[in-house]
Amino acid sequence: MRRVVMLLAFGLLVSVGSGCTVSAPSILPNVDADSSTPGARARALVAAGAVLLDVRTKAEFAVARLQGAKNIPISELKSRLSELEPYHDSGIVVHCLSGGRSARAKQILQHAGFKQVIDIGTMSAYRK
Repeated sequence: MRRVVMLLAFGLLVSVGSGCTVSAPSILPNVDADSSTPGARARALVAAGAVLLDVRTKAEFAVARLQGAKNIPISELKSRLSELEPYHDSGIVVHCLSGGRSARAKQILQHAGFKQVIDIGTMSAYRK
């Protein structure tokens, strides 16, 4: 367990320095286009009704998570898409630890017909 925590902490430190861009489609509801950071835009989307989706493993989610996040591990995403149907119109803000799994999740969600998917990348990007 200590090793998992150390790996997560290291991953967070590494991801803090990486850049993350978010482009919000104009169809998303009431998002302030002047938000200064991708994290601020993502938080505005969640406040407007989008779901914050964490695609890390259940073990990672148990160790650390963003408040209000829904956990569907990337390995289960295709089989659990129906759980996200209530957010089809309001949007989905997806994140993981370093950005790789969230990028894959965005592809899966868009392929499944979800139009309003924002990949914030890392957990730390959401907080900025």
